[in-house]
Amino acid sequence: MVAKKSLMILSISLILLVSLSFVSAESFGMRQTSLNSNSLSYNGFPGLELSWFSNLFGGKSTGSASGDLITEWTQWFDRDNPSGSADWESLVDLKKENPGKICDSPTNIECQTTAGLDYTATKEVVVCDVTKGAMCVNAQQPDGTCNYDYKVRFYCGTTCSDSDGNNIVNQGIVTINDGFTLTPSEDSCVSSSTVTEYTCSSSTALQSTATNSPCSSGESCQNGLCSSCQPNY
Repeated sequence: MVAKKSLMILSISLILLVSLSFVSAESFGMRQTSLNSNSLSYNGFPGLELSWFSNLFGGKSTGSASGDLITEWTQWFDRDNPSGSADWESLVDLKKENPGKICDSPTNIECQTTAGLDYTATKEVVVCDVTKGAMCVNAQQPDGTCNYDYKVRFYCGTTCSDSDGNNIVNQGIVTINDGFTLTPSEDSCVSSSTVTEYTCSSSTALQSTATNSPCSSGESCQNGLCSSCQPNY
C-alpha cells in the first residue's frame, strides 16, 4: 500500500513538473514549432518529445502547427464532392480550413480525381488554376453532372523567374518566390557602359545571380539595359 501511494505521488509530481515547464516556456515567448502524431517540440527544448504524456491521458496529438514551413508539394486536399452544384476545391476555402498547410502564394497546382486520374483525362470541364484551386461545375458538363470527385495539391517550393531571359538589351526583373514572399531584383546600370544583369541559376534557385556585363560598341546603359539610342537628359 505504501509503495502504491509513493508511486502515485511520484506520478502526480512528474505531471505537475511538466505542466510548469510548459507555462514557463510560454511565459518567456517560446513558440510551438511542430505538432504531429508522435511528438511535441518547443524552441529552447530540443528533443523534448511528449507522446508518452499524450498517451498517459489516452489522447493523440494531430495536425500541423500554423508556423510550419511548407517547402515542396503540399498534401492532397479533397474538401468537396460534386453531389451539389459543383465540386469546389477552392484555394481560399482550403486555406481557411487548413491553416498553415498551404503557403500564401503557391507557384504550381496539380488536379486529379480521387482515384489518381489527371483532370485533363476526364474529358470534363474543370478549372485547375494555381490562384483559384479546382472547380468542376455540374451545369457546365455535357451530361449535366461531374462524374468524378477531384482533389488538388499545391507547390510551395522556391521558384526563380527572369522576365527578360538574361538579355542585356531588355530591362528585366528576377523574382524569387518562396511561397510566402516575392523578392525582386531589377537590372540596373553600374556605369554608362555596364549593366548589372540579374539571372536565375536554375528555376528553383534560392537567390538571384548578379553579373556586370559591358554593353556592345555604340551602346550605352540606360534604365537597366544596353541601348544604341542616345539618352535623353
